[in-house]
Amino acid sequence: MLSFRDAFTKAGINDPPLSGRRLAGRYGVHPPISLNGLAELANIESKSWDSGPITFSDGTALGGNCNVVMNSKGDWTFSGHMHDSGFDSYDYTLAIVMMTPSGIGYTVTHSGHTEGTSASILGSPKRDDNWTTSGNNPSIRDNWGQVVSAILEWHIVSQDLLGQALSDMAQQVAEQTIKDLASKGIVTGAMLLIALA
Repeated sequence: MLSFRDAFTKAGINDPPLSGRRLAGRYGVHPPISLNGLAELANIESKSWDSGPITFSDGTALGGNCNVVMNSKGDWTFSGHMHDSGFDSYDYTLAIVMMTPSGIGYTVTHSGHTEGTSASILGSPKRDDNWTTSGNNPSIRDNWGQVVSAILEWHIVSQDLLGQALSDMAQQVAEQTIKDLASKGIVTGAMLLIALA
């Protein structure tokens, strides 16, 4: 466990006064909290993955990005943004797999809707879909050593393609990820998918 002074250093607090209230504020915690509780907060590791641009190869006027954050306590947050820049409206589903080197895949999906110009020619269509989903999964905590080395893969479908079952889509993304890793000389073990939400 970190010392109280080390907890301040890790939180980026180096100038006096060094107080428990100040450290708690840095982590967004309001007193009362014990000094051991504060030191424990400083020991939590987290990692963030960004999808990069999410686009369609066929010119579909829908795009965006997403982000997954996990920490060593097992907490996770999946957030993102999609934008419709065209005439048509879209229903879509985005599947994410966080694949660890040992073959454990953590999956999460988001289904959303955006409106194009056709939805409201004289008004303001709802072109953006933003979301945030959070939870806790003990498997993330228990496999943290592998989770920090995970890679994020995504797959998105829109409109009439939505009939495909989400679990099948997550399975396909995971299988393709394993093939991609193998082509790069990275061998993973048996695949296990764990749905986060």
